[in-house]
Amino acid sequence: MPTTMAGHRRAAAAAVALATLLAPGANALVTPNFQPRAASVARTSSSRHGAALTMRASGPMSPQVGNGIVGIDGFPLDPNQRYASEGLVASTGKLASELVSNGAEGLQNAMKDPNNEYPINQALQKIENDIMTLDQVVGNRAQISTLEFGVLATTTLTALFSPFLLATKVVEVLVPSMAALSAAVGISAEYVGKVSVANGKEIAATALMAAAEAEVGLASAERAKAVIPLSVGISATATAFALLAPALLEDLGVRYGVILVTELYLVPPVFSVLAAAIAGLAAQETTALARRASSIGNRRFAKANSVGNSWLSASEQVTKTSFQIGSKWSNFAWATLPAPLLGALCPGPISFKCIVCAATAAAQAAYYLASAEYELARTMDAVAVKTRSAALADTYANQGARSGAILPFTSALAALCAAATAAVVEVLPLLPSIELEAAVGGIFPVLGALFASAASVSKARCEVDAAAASQAADSFADRDNKDREVEYQNLEPVRGVFNLIKLTARAIKRVAGTVFSKINPFGRNNNSPYAY
Repeated sequence: MPTTMAGHRRAAAAAVALATLLAPGANALVTPNFQPRAASVARTSSSRHGAALTMRASGPMSPQVGNGIVGIDGFPLDPNQRYASEGLVASTGKLASELVSNGAEGLQNAMKDPNNEYPINQALQKIENDIMTLDQVVGNRAQISTLEFGVLATTTLTALFSPFLLATKVVEVLVPSMAALSAAVGISAEYVGKVSVANGKEIAATALMAAAEAEVGLASAERAKAVIPLSVGISATATAFALLAPALLEDLGVRYGVILVTELYLVPPVFSVLAAAIAGLAAQETTALARRASSIGNRRFAKANSVGNSWLSASEQVTKTSFQIGSKWSNFAWATLPAPLLGALCPGPISFKCIVCAATAAAQAAYYLASAEYELARTMDAVAVKTRSAALADTYANQGARSGAILPFTSALAALCAAATAAVVEVLPLLPSIELEAAVGGIFPVLGALFASAASVSKARCEVDAAAASQAADSFADRDNKDREVEYQNLEPVRGVFNLIKLTARAIKRVAGTVFSKINPFGRNNNSPYAY
């Protein structure tokens, strides 16, 4: 019985020591940079109850074990080994949690919503500011011509000083005439501005028509290309059946004793070669339609000194058409002959020859598909640029229409001033002094001159917007000029693919760097307590 009691006491003492040890150990794991307190274990003996472990902790928390770590043998561990001894599992769990959370945060930051990341509003505002730039430049300069300035200055001075120099009867006729002359200057500005607006609108409409025709040609090219993927699928399926046919016929002969003719091997190559021939014709038709669509507008908007670059005489056009028709049949022959010829020249049984023939035809069909897609990519780029140029021309034409919208109002104000002057001069003889007559008779001609000057600014804006619309429409032909910058040339699909791959690799590198900097526990940009 005493032995049993001693065993229970020893077990209770060990449980208390373990519980008091684990509680502060958890705090130590949460805060790794702790200062361990010294702890000692005294082994005491009792004659009645046996050996018991008694732990005495130094420091202000002497009733508890504190942050000291006790080894299995009952002696304190080295403080330098505290991470290994005070819970490697908990440290690893905390580190893994930080890695996962930081990695998720980094991936989320690297893959933000493009609508929130891209400066779309700033880009639209920049486009609006660029469109308004021409009007702002025009408004900052004097747009009235020398002749107009002379006419307006003469009318104003005449209306102001005629009461001092001429008789009242003459003033009653001369001052309204000067006001009408100022109104005529404003009306002439309206005429010029409205003509410029009409020119810009017509140019923009012509550009839009050319862009629409190019879109029609592009649609025709895409319709001609639509059969090529079907041909590729048929040729690939026929190649698969050509590979399957020998094993299938052999299995039928073994299972059912049926001996089939070997001419069945020729069925898949026939379908594959036929599909390749159709793909070749469709690719040629697609190329012709695509090039025709991309060339729409080149002659229409070419300048006089460069129209010869795209000029073809009647005899040259007939020769070109004949060559295109002849090349169609030659391409059909080239699409049909290589596969059977290569299959016939390959050594081996007829089944292998049929496989080679079908595979060659499938490769031809795939090549025709890639060639057609290449031409369509260039044409789509060219048509998109034409449409964008037409839209830009229409934008400037509409901007000119906005600037010219105020011209009738300014002309009406100038005409109103002329009519008011004709009414005011009737009361000039009733005024007591010449100075008052000059002030009353000259105020409306001065206002008419100001309105005419304002109309000249609006007229200049209409002219510059019409010129911008014309320049935008001229890019239909200028884009095909080989002396221009590289970025204005037609799209090169191969180079474009390499550029896209380069941009993709750069984006992946940036995302990977962001994620790695977040999940690296020792990185400088990490908030982990393990970061240096």
